[in-house]
Amino acid sequence: MFNVFCIFGLAAMVLLLVGGIFLPIIQSTDAQQQGLVENQTGSNQNMTKSIQMSVTEEGEDYRWSNIQGTNPTLRFLTNANNTVQILNPTNEKHEMIIGSGGKELASSGDIARSSSGQVSFTPNATGTFEYHCEYHPDTMKGTILAKKGE
Repeated sequence: MFNVFCIFGLAAMVLLLVGGIFLPIIQSTDAQQQGLVENQTGSNQNMTKSIQMSVTEEGEDYRWSNIQGTNPTLRFLTNANNTVQILNPTNEKHEMIIGSGGKELASSGDIARSSSGQVSFTPNATGTFEYHCEYHPDTMKGTILAKKGE
């Protein structure tokens, strides 16, 4: 009887140890899929910034979202390749447009339902830009602030 309890106790400790090792990895991957991770690499001359975004459905409306919230203000670096990686888990197509003063500067192209896509933009000066969805411009829109990289 004592050996059975020892085996169960040992098995429980192994499960806790393995769960403690793999749980952060699972959470990190889940965070990346939900657009909760922002990556930045490179030197000043070869800077790349990656931002994760997702499409969310709130009632009958669609929104862009990430760790910062709904339709967040995105922070881009000047003279750097800023890439927004977009996950679209909805049943509608979406297209992210980056613009300024009504002029389209970059586009993700259509992102099919249950798919993903991306848009890249390299601002050459500091300033404010906007982004929106081609198909849902009233509810899927936000601001981009471009600043010099450090």
